Amino acid sequence: MKNKFKKIVAVLAALAILTSGWYFFYWLKTPQHSIALIADAVRQHDLKTFEKHVDMDNLYSKAYDDVVAVTFGSDKDANPIIVAIVKGIKGLAVPLLTSETRSYIIHGDKPEGDAEVQKSIPAGNENGAEIVDNLKSRTGFGSLKYEGVENTDINDGNAIVSIKLRDEKLSRDFILKIKMQQLDDGLWRLQEITNLQDFMKEREEAVKAKLAELNKPIAGQIDANVKLDKKLLQITSVHYSAIIRMLETEVNLTNTSDKNVNYIAGMLELYDDDGKIFYSGSFASNAVLKNGSSKLYKFDFELNPYVKEDATVISSDLSKVKWNAYLTNVAFDDGSSFDYLTELPK
Repeated sequence: MKNKFKKIVAVLAALAILTSGWYFFYWLKTPQHSIALIADAVRQHDLKTFEKHVDMDNLYSKAYDDVVAVTFGSDKDANPIIVAIVKGIKGLAVPLLTSETRSYIIHGDKPEGDAEVQKSIPAGNENGAEIVDNLKSRTGFGSLKYEGVENTDINDGNAIVSIKLRDEKLSRDFILKIKMQQLDDGLWRLQEITNLQDFMKEREEAVKAKLAELNKPIAGQIDANVKLDKKLLQITSVHYSAIIRMLETEVNLTNTSDKNVNYIAGMLELYDDDGKIFYSGSFASNAVLKNGSSKLYKFDFELNPYVKEDATVISSDLSKVKWNAYLTNVAFDDGSSFDYLTELPK
């Protein structure tokens, strides 16, 4: 009986070894394993392995197009000026992103890495650097933490891998979908992010909601010191153009604090029937508003019919449009101020 038991144990052990071995070799050929290799390459400053598993030119070229699409919307293709600018800067931004990535893989966060990237920016190409900074800022990739693979869909040498990313600033998770292509040796290479536009829009809405939450007490402080009353919203013509229009608004401000106000800034917002903002503009004034006094402020916003948002305002019946004006910054003569946060705290 004992011998039979030993044989059964031996067979089960052999099966376990075979199964684990099969799984190990299977794992080596999965997209998840290649993602792990990419992560290891970053940690170990292994540029050769990283470049084998990441097609940076294709990745950043597609990412650039997605950022432009989210930024300009339908105006990107309709406006020839935007089209020309977009094409011109892409040739600067994509190589710069690739250069920054290579420098980061080699140096990490060391200062010499930043110096190397700065040397790679030709004189007069600062616009490319601005686009790169904008891309990193709008995606939030600098503050996202890799949480693991959620799902993998493999089809004929291509794979769509869903990756969970944690944004600690927003206290929420996001899903990023990447396309990978199988190499001749069975490993995989990252080609592009397939849902970057949706990812950016989702994250930007989350950032707006978080900023609104953080700015709520600041709004209360501003309202307790300076009252704003909406008075007028209208469209008028201008003497210097037959097509340009001017959106005019008037607001009355009352200084209820015990100090003089020497600067104010704020936002004008127009809403559609669903309550979404279809036009916004900022205003500011450094006219002194003494404590206990009120003053009528007039602000103008130029409207160009060739800009989609402006054209929507021009064609709207403002008597039926819901709108709001509110202060985001108030500075007093003693140097104190109340200021809305415009980006998430670090």
